[in-house]
Amino acid sequence: MARVTILSGLAVKGPAAILVETGRSRLLLDLGRGPEPGAEVPLAPVGRVDAVLVTHGHADHAGALDRLVEIGDPPVWATAELRALCPLPPGGTLPLRGTAEVAGVRVTTGRAGHAPGGIWLHLGTGGGILYTGDLFDRSPIWAFDPPPAADTLLVDASYDLDPTPLETRRAAVLALLDRPRLLFPAPADGRGLELALFLFERTGRAPVLCPRTRAALARVRARARASLRAGAERRLAALAAAAPAWSEEPQGAVVAEGAKLDRGPAATLARFWADRADARIVLTGHVPRGCPAHDLLTAGRALACRWPVHPDRATIEALLARVRPRRLVPLFRPAPDLATWRTAAPGTDILFDPVLAPTDA
Repeated sequence: MARVTILSGLAVKGPAAILVETGRSRLLLDLGRGPEPGAEVPLAPVGRVDAVLVTHGHADHAGALDRLVEIGDPPVWATAELRALCPLPPGGTLPLRGTAEVAGVRVTTGRAGHAPGGIWLHLGTGGGILYTGDLFDRSPIWAFDPPPAADTLLVDASYDLDPTPLETRRAAVLALLDRPRLLFPAPADGRGLELALFLFERTGRAPVLCPRTRAALARVRARARASLRAGAERRLAALAAAAPAWSEEPQGAVVAEGAKLDRGPAATLARFWADRADARIVLTGHVPRGCPAHDLLTAGRALACRWPVHPDRATIEALLARVRPRRLVPLFRPAPDLATWRTAAPGTDILFDPVLAPTDA
């Protein structure tokens, strides 16, 4: 029998942690921290686990690996590409696309289209359990591999069922390019590179890359090419060659590390640009409460304009048609609208319970 316990990430934009118990083994899928200040996974009731499987390196999915001692100091399984990009505790290697056996459970993986070295996880137990982690099928950079069928789907629902067409979202970003100085704070190992390449290819002018974003671009090209879409490495090489050198007072569009404006080059620029008439700060992702980015947004000194890196309705519907789950759990979204989800997934049990009843292995 397979039992699933969602320790964190249900009905909240919180850290990811999902416990799967098969009777033979206990696996923890992700172990994150944040993104809201102080958000931690409750590990006290978990006990010892046999392995932690990490979908990708972002803090809300892998930021609490320093707490492994609380669950018996298990091995950490991740892709070789992710290990090449960031330090991880010792453990096993998951393929970007393929299968592995972890503590007696067959694990199938594929690229999730969200971040370098990032994957979805399919566990061959309980009729198939598919955990997407963070996922998107139309990234301009990161490759996506369609997953197999599964009885249980634990899906990234960060945007609920957003019906806005992708091109409308991208056009909205272009519409904001009307100032001599534009700051796009973004994680260098994901959305930042997507934004930089998009601005370069749509406007013909490469944005300024902060040193951390430029370094992340070099690391991805050197160590994580297998995570890229076909042709993306060539396009990223063109971006790297065209991007102007960093300066203390850059001109034009700037993509800089520090999405919350609490650290990094983006925070430094924001302190000087927030009140300039010739500058604009554009926040393109989730803005946690209590961070400087949230303060600027609330005060009207920054704008929010989503750059999609999570599933919209089109992605969710395509995923449902392929996976054909019997039961579905939307994750990483405060109180998703149940009625709307039922229209998108007719005949599927949509659950919001932290513990899923065991299913036959």
